[in-house]
Amino acid sequence: RVRPPQDTDHPWSEDCLLLDLWAPWPPAESHLRPIVACFVGDGFVRGASSDVSGLTYARDHSLVFASVQYRLGALGWLHPRGGHANCGLWDMIESLRWLRRNACAFGGDAANVTVMGHGAAADALVWLCGASAAAGLFDRVVLMSPGTLAVSSVAQAEELADDFARQMRGGGSEASSAGLRAATPEE
Repeated sequence: RVRPPQDTDHPWSEDCLLLDLWAPWPPAESHLRPIVACFVGDGFVRGASSDVSGLTYARDHSLVFASVQYRLGALGWLHPRGGHANCGLWDMIESLRWLRRNACAFGGDAANVTVMGHGAAADALVWLCGASAAAGLFDRVVLMSPGTLAVSSVAQAEELADDFARQMRGGGSEASSAGLRAATPEE
């Protein structure tokens, strides 16, 4: 499981699109079960899919529960010049596509998906509700304690990424996706 480098000995990596899944066994032959996808991400910088157990939810409510991990921190949310923005949001979308494609394999109903999140993850779900790429991927949303984050313009987001790169590298460079990926946790 991936957490920010200051909290763990695990490597810092973009290889972090993970999903922990709980489903009653054996799958019901008579009906498919609703799917609940729980997104974690405290403050957009920490958290892991393993932080949430879906065992009780799946067992007690006869549903499929997925706890989803996606890119956090700078790799997930900064917008470097010429790079991809909101990679964490794209990870969330891809996890929902995967759940829809594979729902039958674990007895889930691809036409009955609820997403839920707390704090920063709830904020991200608000943005997901407005993302055309996420249209049709979920049916209901449970928002627990969303914040009130302001949305930046592209220019503001790029300037923020540049400021981050200058602080990280101690110099006057612009942020780039490759530069952020190449940085060590100590930087």
